[in-house]
Amino acid sequence: MKTTIHVRLAAAMLGGLLLAACGSQMEPAQKALAEIEAAVTASANEAAKYIPNRAEEVNAKLAEIKAAFEKGDYVAVITGAPALLTEAKALAVEAATKKQEFFDAINQQWGQLSSGMPQAVAAIEAQIAKYEQAAQLPEGVTRQAVTDAKQVLADAKTTWAEATTAFGEGRLEEAISKGSQVQARAQELMESLKVPGAAATAAPAPAPAPAG
Repeated sequence: MKTTIHVRLAAAMLGGLLLAACGSQMEPAQKALAEIEAAVTASANEAAKYIPNRAEEVNAKLAEIKAAFEKGDYVAVITGAPALLTEAKALAVEAATKKQEFFDAINQQWGQLSSGMPQAVAAIEAQIAKYEQAAQLPEGVTRQAVTDAKQVLADAKTTWAEATTAFGEGRLEEAISKGSQVQARAQELMESLKVPGAAATAAPAPAPAPAG
């Protein structure tokens, strides 16, 4: 009888010790998890846009450590938290670096567009004026084509004005998109109107991708 009582007391004491141990681990685990979540949230938008693959990796690891916490495996949380917190904080730095690279490429591309388009437009306008005064057009160029080219050029100039406004207002991706459209139209016009040096003057420019 005494042996049974002793066993029960020992089991109760052991259970109490285990509960106390779990309770002592829960608070630091909860704190560590909160720090990781805060770090991930702080860079969530830019990380998702500029380094989506890395953001997905870190979020997957965060989901795993949250699941461990929900199961009461606080040791796993405390053990894995430092490395994951380092990764979460690094997301902000990586996203900022990628963002800077992206906007450097945007600015470089806009510089090329804005320096090349005025010459291309001027060359097209000069060629149209030349054809309008010519008694005979070169083979492959018709009067209707010249008339159509004037309208296409007018539309392109409107789009270019929109691109310039977008760039000035900081809508850089929109500016590049519209500017590239104008560049492609200018290229087509120069080729169809047989403008000298068409290929060199208005080569299409690829738009940079934000995500890597």
